[in-house]
Formats: sequence, structure tokens, C-alpha cells
Amino acid sequence: MPFRKVRQLLVSTVNLAEAEGRALKSSAVRIGAAVAGFLVAAILALGALGMLAAALYTGLTDAGLAAGWAWLITGGVYLLAAGGIAWAMTIVAKG
Repeated sequence: MPFRKVRQLLVSTVNLAEAEGRALKSSAVRIGAAVAGFLVAAILALGALGMLAAALYTGLTDAGLAAGWAWLITGGVYLLAAGGIAWAMTIVAKG
């Protein structure tokens, strides 16, 4: 094989690798931004869940329920929600 063809092959290979590297970097940046956004959303959602629990507890105690029962009902609602989400995720994971 002449030297010129080997050189052209090597140059083409390097150019292809550079193009793939640029595409991969662009994808990695987009994925990183999406992950950061989801993390911020998850932190805000956790804060909102705490506020919802406090609101449910306060509403139940204002309605005349004893504090222990109000906490028990609030915890039960959260367990049911977590179980429902876990069940839905198993269905999604199975496809």
C-alpha cells in the first residue's frame, strides 16, 4: 500500500474521531444539564412533600383528631403514595 493512501486513511480516521468526540461532548453536556435540572426538581419536590405533610397533619388536628392519629394517617397516606409509585415503576420497568 503506498504511503499516500496510508496517510489519507490515518487523516480520515483522525478527522472522524474528532467529529465523534465533538458529538459526544455535546451529548454529555445536554445530559449533564438534564440531570442537574432533575436534581433541583427533586430537592424542591422533597420540600413540597414536607409542607404537604404538615398541612395534612394540621388539617386533621384542626378537625379535632388527636395528634397521634393525625400523624398515623399522614404516614399512611405517604406509604400508600410510595407503594403506588413503586408499583407503577415496576410496570414501567417491565415494558
